Amino acid sequence: STLDQAPKVTAFEMAPGQVEHLRRALTRNRLDDGAVTVRLAGLSRDHVGEREIWYSRTRMFETKQPPEAYREAWHRSVKANLRGRAKERGLKQAMVEITSLDHVAATTGDGPGLIKIDVDGYELPVVEGALATLDSNAPTVVIELHRYELIGRFGATRADIARLFFDRGYACVACTNHNDLGANRFVPLRPDDPAFAVDRTGMFVFFKPGTSGNCP
Repeated sequence: STLDQAPKVTAFEMAPGQVEHLRRALTRNRLDDGAVTVRLAGLSRDHVGEREIWYSRTRMFETKQPPEAYREAWHRSVKANLRGRAKERGLKQAMVEITSLDHVAATTGDGPGLIKIDVDGYELPVVEGALATLDSNAPTVVIELHRYELIGRFGATRADIARLFFDRGYACVACTNHNDLGANRFVPLRPDDPAFAVDRTGMFVFFKPGTSGNCP
């Protein structure tokens, strides 16, 4: 959206139960006037349409995996329980649309100015499915880069994902504490910065310097 238009938000969520939870939250907070759309869909490299997925509270797979693949780390389990998601435990199946940000932008004609990505290790396919949008719209991207335990499923490192942005002329700042905005600081990073080699989940902001119309 341009600055003289009301912002519009599209949230992509793969778990059907979470979609209903988000919609109820929008109604409760009086945000169900059409400004925010919740779409039952997962983002990946390509648009493949509806397909069956397997998922737990914190992990999703496009092919069925052995039970141990869905085992949660203790801190993830505690966080999910504190957020009222105790009843969502266990392995579930659902038919969900798999698409890409490039396909969404091309078919809707809406080029995003800001993208927030928090996909628990699926960062590489999501970003690869948005490269045309990055080139054409230069949106600011707020992305949580997870540990190699999750990102490594796609043979990528945090530095590999960051390079996709730097190769397109993006700059980057890291959030020192995205869980406490009062204590957070933004630290500029170079493409070869050792911060990308640290195996710890963190929040990063990639932006195109000098680009008007998007978030600074």
